[in-house]
Amino acid sequence: MTSCRSCGQKIGRSAQRCPKCGARQIHHVQRKWSVWAAVAVVGAVLLIGIIAAIVIPSQERQRHLLAAAAASEAAKNQALLDMGTLKLWVPAGVVGDDYWVYLNGHIVSAPPHGTRKQSDYFLSHVERGLGDDNKEGWNLETYDLGESLYIRDGAFLMSDSLRRYIDRNFNPSSGDAKHLFYPVDLHLRAGKYIVEVLYLSKSSSGWAGFKVGDSFPFAISPKYIASVKKDGMAHLRIGVPNDWNDYPGTRAKTQACNIFNGRPNMDQIIHGIQSYMADPVVQALRTLDVSILSQPKGIVVLGLPPAYGGAREFEVSQITYIANAILYNYEVGYPEHEDIVKCRHDYPGLSQTYDELDMMVSDLESQLQLVHTLAGK
Repeated sequence: MTSCRSCGQKIGRSAQRCPKCGARQIHHVQRKWSVWAAVAVVGAVLLIGIIAAIVIPSQERQRHLLAAAAASEAAKNQALLDMGTLKLWVPAGVVGDDYWVYLNGHIVSAPPHGTRKQSDYFLSHVERGLGDDNKEGWNLETYDLGESLYIRDGAFLMSDSLRRYIDRNFNPSSGDAKHLFYPVDLHLRAGKYIVEVLYLSKSSSGWAGFKVGDSFPFAISPKYIASVKKDGMAHLRIGVPNDWNDYPGTRAKTQACNIFNGRPNMDQIIHGIQSYMADPVVQALRTLDVSILSQPKGIVVLGLPPAYGGAREFEVSQITYIANAILYNYEVGYPEHEDIVKCRHDYPGLSQTYDELDMMVSDLESQLQLVHTLAGK
């Protein structure tokens, strides 16, 4: 039994209406199930909404990813269809294998290139004003004094002798029969490119000899503009810069003490340290992130002044050459500590001055520690 919710009359639990007042009866079980049903409906709606929020954007992202992948693949295929070849002919038969090819400022070819045989040609320097064209450069000559090829301001002159040389000696498959020119093949997309070649120069001051204070051991070719056409092959002959040199210079060692009065050569040492601190190549090297060079194919950019070709990429071997050039300029020529000790012994009245000299040399050695690391010493 239970009570009517309206008049309080005792009625059966299953009665739908009160027999006394006629009021409709609401059972707790039905109400309870109604509430749970409502909760279930709301939960289902929310769950469907959540699933839709996850699945629909995911499908959309998947469609975008597939579309991007298809576009990338199409671009790659189109790039392959638009490819051509740039064939650089470098006179490695006379300058050797140590050269780096730059394309739009980036290194695209580095030693070893595989130069196999030296040419019978040799370079003869021509000063400005002595040649018929009043330009500085080189004559490429043979030891039997045959025809000469001409390079002026770093570029080959398209002379009759060069045309005859190409006709007689160039073969599309085997290359240069006289081993003067060696090819560097670059497979590129059709377009225009700026080409430069950096040659290792044993004496960076040019043909006349070593220039103390110049720590950049490279000679830079002029900038060439090359046009590569689809399915075509463009040929470009690279000249030799005016300041390239194959003869290493000599560096006289500074004596610790003057042979006439025993006084140390302080002015020369001070000038050397000041030159080292002001050297733009040294300054660029001191900003270097050395850790990059330990990475495979490590490439760094040195911010050099325009006189050295401006900012450009360098790889590990080039940095090593630069570091050794710096050591040659600023360390090789200065006295050893043992020499200073001997001078101090020979001239005891100048002991204090020699102590100052010894400290200067020690300071220079400290400054050169990074350079030693980069030079692998």
